Amino acid sequence: MTKIAVVCGDVTAALNRRPELMQRFVECSETAPLLICPPSEKSHLDDIRAIGFDVIEVENNKQSLNPVSGLSYFKEIRKLLQQHSATDVFAFHLLPIVAAGKACRKLGIRFHGLFAGLGYVFSNESSVKRKLAEFVTVRLLRSSLKNATTVFFQNPDDCQTITSKKVFSPNTNVVVVDGSGVSLDRFQYSEPEVDGKVVFLLVSRILRDKGLPEYYEAARRLKEKWNDQVQVQLLGPFDQNPNAMTKEQINEWHEQGIVEYLGVTEDVRPYLSAMSVFTLPSFYMEGTPKTILESLASGRAIITTNSRGCRETVVDGENGFMIEPKDVDGLFQSMDYFLENRQAIKTMGMASRELAESKYDVRLVNQHMLDCMGLETKGSAS
Repeated sequence: MTKIAVVCGDVTAALNRRPELMQRFVECSETAPLLICPPSEKSHLDDIRAIGFDVIEVENNKQSLNPVSGLSYFKEIRKLLQQHSATDVFAFHLLPIVAAGKACRKLGIRFHGLFAGLGYVFSNESSVKRKLAEFVTVRLLRSSLKNATTVFFQNPDDCQTITSKKVFSPNTNVVVVDGSGVSLDRFQYSEPEVDGKVVFLLVSRILRDKGLPEYYEAARRLKEKWNDQVQVQLLGPFDQNPNAMTKEQINEWHEQGIVEYLGVTEDVRPYLSAMSVFTLPSFYMEGTPKTILESLASGRAIITTNSRGCRETVVDGENGFMIEPKDVDGLFQSMDYFLENRQAIKTMGMASRELAESKYDVRLVNQHMLDCMGLETKGSAS
């Protein structure tokens, strides 16, 4: 009997980034699947229960590898998986992967992990702190993933980075998937407006590594050339990350009339429909940015960087432009192109939708993952 358990460090990531996959887990589990997550808002827990999950809250810090709290978390995860007779465990976020992977190895349970981006620990920063964090993380992963059944990555670069650390056994099925996929029904094509202002939009957490300083500088140059014919927007939450930008800085850009800050939203779709071109000049350790996939599905041209997680989403010159990280000139020239060639907003936008349909359809991505995990929808077995 198949009993699926999902272990994560943030319930909103399960709800907002992979709700369709969570639903598929319900369809594949012969009894109600279990979600183990940190204490969360009641409304979020109710939403997960409505999908069909049983929920147990366990305190954790999804990015912390503190040995004392980590040991306590591991013991609790192991106890719950054993009590609930889990047969397949799916985990994402670093601490859940480490704890659940180790628990599954001890209990002889099939373990499936997802790396949705590698973040600070595996970045190129040369600080002693980061190097020490990587040293510790690699050794924990070698212990936890020794007998993993399946491990997923959302881009080839992340896969190469972790594989090179020799953390997997020969029996582990290591798979690169096309991000989290995107719902083509929820994010529908709408034809962009090309006769009025050209609207550029960047959706992300407010981090320097997302290319925000470069975005500002390119926007400043565009405003000098095109004045009121161009509008440059920013949407997303502020963050506690060491590379976060301050509210004061973003408010200053807004007051200057260079980059309009839109705040945060629970539903990005109206903003995607209102924009002309989506822009993400990121050099962050991305998995595959969900915001790009949603923009592709909405039928918008993309400007992004030749960096991990981003480069796979653009066929340069067909559905947008791919620039080098931190290249302000390249970013300005790419944005300027759409003001000089407005019809390209439509033609490249249509190419983006076609790419979303052929490569990033969430139904295709999820089915690929379930096949790799050896899971079947109830009643589908022959």
